[in-house]
Amino acid sequence: MEPMLDVREVTFRFGERTILDQVSLSVEAGEAVAIMGPSGAGKSTFLNVLLGLMAPASGTINIAGQPMDGGRRRAAARMRQKHVGSVFQHGELLPALTPLENVIVPALLAGVPTAEASARGRELLEAVGVGDVDLSSDRLSGGERQRTALARALINRPSLIVADEPTGSLDVDSRDEIADVVFSAPKQWACALVVVTHEPLVAARAQRTGVLRAGGLEWQ
Repeated sequence: MEPMLDVREVTFRFGERTILDQVSLSVEAGEAVAIMGPSGAGKSTFLNVLLGLMAPASGTINIAGQPMDGGRRRAAARMRQKHVGSVFQHGELLPALTPLENVIVPALLAGVPTAEASARGRELLEAVGVGDVDLSSDRLSGGERQRTALARALINRPSLIVADEPTGSLDVDSRDEIADVVFSAPKQWACALVVVTHEPLVAARAQRTGVLRAGGLEWQ
């Protein structure tokens, strides 16, 4: 079976500095991979390259068998819309919208009819444990924001979810709850998951953990 994410010998340079040096990674549907590393090791750069927001100097990235070309902005944007869901450290919700409205925005942009998008959004919010879907999003707790962000990442049924420090802004109890929800997503929704984290207890939930160091990805 073809992996959901297939990264082959990706190199990224910033000026004369090599941030990523022939990094390879393969993640199948149902699998979760954690990426760790010291500050400045290139974790955020790696995610930006996966998302097609930065173009590597060499190497290839395929998601669900399709190339992610960071050098072509519109093509990369279409790939993200169709195949990738993202969760960031603070949720990045639109505070003026309700949780349901936040979740369905990507579906509406993808052309999904409003009724279908709303039904799908309510189902996902219930699945991740958000009760009041019509509450103003600026009244949500940190954990509720991350649950809503995960539902939004899943709304277009992505092949890959990319999460950048999804528990980094949470207290210990909320961290563990959200980590459980995030790492259950691959098997529940048959997608691949890549999580960047600095927390070993969060990374321990993944099937594999890689450490970015000196431009390379070393497996623990």
